[in-house]
Parts: sequence; C-alpha cells; structure tokens
Amino acid sequence: MIQRRKPSRSKEKPKQALTKSQLPRRAPAVIALMEMGVNDYGEIAYATGLTVADVKEIDAAEDRKIRRLATQGTPAGTYLPLNKPVRCPTCNGMVTMAPCVACDRRWDETSVEAPVN
Repeated sequence: MIQRRKPSRSKEKPKQALTKSQLPRRAPAVIALMEMGVNDYGEIAYATGLTVADVKEIDAAEDRKIRRLATQGTPAGTYLPLNKPVRCPTCNGMVTMAPCVACDRRWDETSVEAPVN
C-alpha cells in the first residue's frame, strides 16, 4: 500500500519588494523573458519569483545598469534559470530557462549558411 504524505500547512511569507541594490542582479531574467515576447508582468513575476512592482520597476529601466542591459539585450548564448516554468510564446513549449533554448537553437540553425565547396 502506498503511503501518501499529508500536505504541509506552512504559511508562505508574502513576497517583499527588492531593494534598489538587489534589482540589477535579478533584472537579466526579467529582460530575457520580455525579449522572448512575454508581456504579462504577473507571468514574469511568477517565473522569476519577484513581485509585479519589481517587474514594473525593471521595465521602467531607471537604474543605469538595467537600462544598459535592456538596450544591449541578453548576450548570445546566455541562458538564465527561472524559478517556475512558463510557456514560450513563440514555440509554445514550457521553459525553465530564458531565453527559450529551443527557439534560440532553431534560429541558429536557420541563420547558418550552407558551406561552400
């Protein structure tokens, strides 16, 4: 007979907004999701473990480090882990890293020219 665990009834602490010094460290994952095409702040907050207010602040790009990252974009070959999986708007796959590895690889395969003999 299989024994089932009883669900824990621990109360989760509500998410607290990050301080100004903590935002730049969490911004790359938010920006990578936005570059993928995820526009819903709630979904981005869910995936990154931030509050909606933090996502709005990162999107406003008032901090110079965040602004630089937002304008330059996520570096090629950089994949950032997410706290919770979200659906990629391009390929409709569930992703746990941003940007979507499947879409990124497809783009790389189509952009490579055939070798000339």
